[in-house]
Amino acid sequence: MHDVAIESRAGSERGRAGESFETLYRRLMPRVYGYVASLLRDQTAAEDVTALAFERAYRRRRSFRPSRGTPESWMFGIARNAALDELRRRRRRADARAGCCLHLPWPGLCRCCWPS
Repeated sequence: MHDVAIESRAGSERGRAGESFETLYRRLMPRVYGYVASLLRDQTAAEDVTALAFERAYRRRRSFRPSRGTPESWMFGIARNAALDELRRRRRRADARAGCCLHLPWPGLCRCCWPS
């Protein structure tokens, strides 16, 4: 039922009857990618996170509620959360690396401190 809701809501906003998720993806992907890239400042990570965001949206498409907003705002919320997850993951990795090689004569030269 909510698949129909997201498709009919997305379609009515653009004058397209029954816009599919694929059409929504094609229409929003460049903007979502740009938004994620601006948050992450890393093109490769932005590509991965954008793909993850659309995968999450597809799996959760039945949770879309037209009464709570547009398909665009729903998609950008999912993308924002995916980007924040990536930033938190980076932070945890950096925190884990901090101090790992302080016992060495030249801290920062161990393998764990090299860029991944």
